[in-house]
Amino acid sequence: MLCTSKFYCKSSFSNEDRSSSMEDPDGTLASVAQCIEQLRQSSSSVHEKEYSLSQLLDLIDMRENAFSAVGSHSQAVPVLVSLLRSGSLNVKIQASTVLGSLCKENELRVKVLLGGCIPPLLGLLKSSSTEARIAAAKTIYAVSQGGAKDHVGSKIFSTEGVVPVLWEQLRAGPKTENVVETLLTGTLKNLSNSAKGFWNSTVQSGGVDILVKLLATGQPSTLASVCFLLASVMMEDASVCSKVLSAEVTKQLLKLLGPGNDDLVRAEAAGALKSLSSQCKEARREIASSNGIPALINATIAPSK
Repeated sequence: MLCTSKFYCKSSFSNEDRSSSMEDPDGTLASVAQCIEQLRQSSSSVHEKEYSLSQLLDLIDMRENAFSAVGSHSQAVPVLVSLLRSGSLNVKIQASTVLGSLCKENELRVKVLLGGCIPPLLGLLKSSSTEARIAAAKTIYAVSQGGAKDHVGSKIFSTEGVVPVLWEQLRAGPKTENVVETLLTGTLKNLSNSAKGFWNSTVQSGGVDILVKLLATGQPSTLASVCFLLASVMMEDASVCSKVLSAEVTKQLLKLLGPGNDDLVRAEAAGALKSLSSQCKEARREIASSNGIPALINATIAPSK
């Protein structure tokens, strides 16, 4: 009977093992669970946490089912946000990157937002480390991509004061890396469609002056978002048009209509000129006197030429 009992136990274990293998043939689920458990352990060293986060990133990049495995694990987002708050700098950077990668799926993006990621991300964005600022900017951009119907994000971005912080970082000028500048202007463009009080916060934070400066000195990769934001703020608050006119923005926008610029930049510049002219008679005269009407027509009808 003893032998029979042992044989039965061994056979039962084998069946469970085969079932597990069928559900997780390449061991991805087990690997993800092991990484997250390692990250949960308070006894884990900084090196062990960095290694586990690196493994998670590799799994997400290399195995299709790893993304859903991380997203469906009940402890994944809480652990990652906790590390983002209190980990070492490298751990914070890696945790931010993993959280950003989860935002490819909207349901997970909302879960990341609700997990409390915004305050530590804003803290990381203010870091003296270039790598940290880039990682934070990428993840903030990722969580901002909910669109106009992102009611959850709208409340969170407003409550956490995200918009003033982003303008503050852009005001830093030369200290802001090109990629960070592009990501932050892109994030502001995303939030302009959803975040409560966005335009009021923008005006109060000196956003118009910052946009005018970026239009003159910003990178080509930022210009489309800058033009979009300028067009939108002028439609929201006509009083800013006088400031835009005094900065000779009209001439800069007309230059961006030229065929040497990216099609998207030309289209957004045309949109900004349209907003400016619809809100200000003086702007209409300036556009006409600068031979801007033919340029506008050409950019609208044949943007690729």
